[in-house]
Amino acid sequence: MPDGWVFVPKGDPAVTRRVRSSAERWWLVEERPKLSSGAWGKPVAVGTYAPKGDVKAAMRAAPKSAKAKKVSASMARDRRQDRDIDELRDAIINFLHFDPEHAELAMRIAEQASDAAKIGSGRVGRAGSQPVEARAELAARAHIRHAHTDYDAALDAARRPGARQVTRTSQKYARIRTAAQRQVDAFLRAHRP
Repeated sequence: MPDGWVFVPKGDPAVTRRVRSSAERWWLVEERPKLSSGAWGKPVAVGTYAPKGDVKAAMRAAPKSAKAKKVSASMARDRRQDRDIDELRDAIINFLHFDPEHAELAMRIAEQASDAAKIGSGRVGRAGSQPVEARAELAARAHIRHAHTDYDAALDAARRPGARQVTRTSQKYARIRTAAQRQVDAFLRAHRP
């Protein structure tokens, strides 16, 4: 192999097409294994050897492949999600405004509640139509309601076998939800200066 030549594997048609159109190139060919009849299969190209400069030029000129676009979009989505989570976490800490002696608890709540900003979570942190401050309050209150009140236990008790069905429109649910909201308000008052 001449110096300065590199192997370009088969797989990205735009790059391969541009490399193969250059004047100097070598092909790497691989034979298929013997067939059951004992005959050899047809040779299959698995890539191309070409001068490094031609390969670099082809890679710059080629449009991004569908796979590269998908990876790029996925990375952008992850960056956007990380930014949204950080923004919501900061807004939750601002909303909580806990006394310095409860700062660690505020950080734990903010860390756990900021998961509401994960893409696809379907939770209040993804409601893009609301300002981040409103989403932070909803996410923090929801987390406190589930983790620091007896809301879930009361719902489980109301849903026990033989009990009337508890739906979001029932009076029983409204009483449980109102009691939980009062507990959340008391929790916030107890931890704020």
